[in-house]
Amino acid sequence: MNSDITILYYSANIENPKLEAKVLESLVANSGGLPIVSVTQVPISVGENICVGRHHPAYYNEFRQIQIGLQAITTPYVLTAEADFFYPPEYFACVVAPPKTVARYDNVWVLFYSHSRFYFKGSSDGAQLVNRLAWLERLQRCFGDKESWIEHADQERLGSQPRRTGSTGSWSGPPAVTLKTTMALRRRTSTVGTPAVSDLPGWGSATELMKQVGLKL
Repeated sequence: MNSDITILYYSANIENPKLEAKVLESLVANSGGLPIVSVTQVPISVGENICVGRHHPAYYNEFRQIQIGLQAITTPYVLTAEADFFYPPEYFACVVAPPKTVARYDNVWVLFYSHSRFYFKGSSDGAQLVNRLAWLERLQRCFGDKESWIEHADQERLGSQPRRTGSTGSWSGPPAVTLKTTMALRRRTSTVGTPAVSDLPGWGSATELMKQVGLKL
């Protein structure tokens, strides 16, 4: 277990409850004993939980939750974990040189809610090792010390969203899977031109995985 790393799990708790429960079950089982700080909008019993209460589901608010989590964590690095993401144990082993900013896991596949196949994405913001202080400083420049939330769709402040830093490294292993559902903040995402597949090592068939997490094709 790497004592320099904490898992940062953040969620707006808007996904199908069965899906998020399966994600959390997999997260705990595969995390290799790394400490977990979870920042959520409803209480959960995974790791050290910080419940921020209900807020409008928006990327701006997602970054606020990330900022709160980074402030609570004391290790030099954080591994991101999201509510629609399944990670293999090798993701948490994280065999990569400590990044100045961020390193990304490069074997991420997407399962869309209306499809029965996995599509290769490559890397994702939802699967990365981040230098905690570098990320926190970036967020602090955007938000400062004031608590700030978006509570309605017409308050979206896209221009003021803090951007994630560019990758300074990568590592690989078995597939990680992100699901794009009808409840997601963004239902689409880019993929690479690799042919789609019906099965993935460690996860089985796309159709079966959808059934397991309570989603219908």
